[in-house]
Amino acid sequence: MMNDVIEGLAISALDLLALQLRGLGVLVLTVLLGALLRRSSASVRHCLWRYGLAAVVALPILTALLPIVVGAANGAAPAP
Repeated sequence: MMNDVIEGLAISALDLLALQLRGLGVLVLTVLLGALLRRSSASVRHCLWRYGLAAVVALPILTALLPIVVGAANGAAPAP
């Protein structure tokens, strides 16, 4: 029983690399948008950074859940 939980939480090095690259992409996009908004108010820039960092934190959860949602929407069974 415990082995099933541990195997379910196992993640490969390529999966970690993919998550890091996606997180880097989100942060680069946040930096670029922040540069475009440099003349806007500080509260707008603060919200941008808040949502950018929240997206990076939520990325592993969304990555784990999204294939299940997409598969269910297409009528396919979720991957084991």
